Amino acid sequence: MPGSEWEDVLADEEVSEDIESADSMVHESRGMAAIGNKQFDKAILEFQKSLKINDKMPFSHYNLGICYESLEKYDDAIKEFK
Repeated sequence: MPGSEWEDVLADEEVSEDIESADSMVHESRGMAAIGNKQFDKAILEFQKSLKINDKMPFSHYNLGICYESLEKYDDAIKEFK
């Protein structure tokens, strides 16, 4: 609706950042579930999606490192742990 208070809310940068954080956390959660099922390749894809949305997600970096370590990709793991 033009001129409504929702235009201000939807245009607010904080709201879009919150949505991005939420989307990033969804992928992080999916990655954790994949780790639980020992599906490390799937987990890697989910953590990469999480970091593509928000590269400042420390748990996604850490868990991505865990996945690489589990697959014996030690150089990649070290990069994520840094």
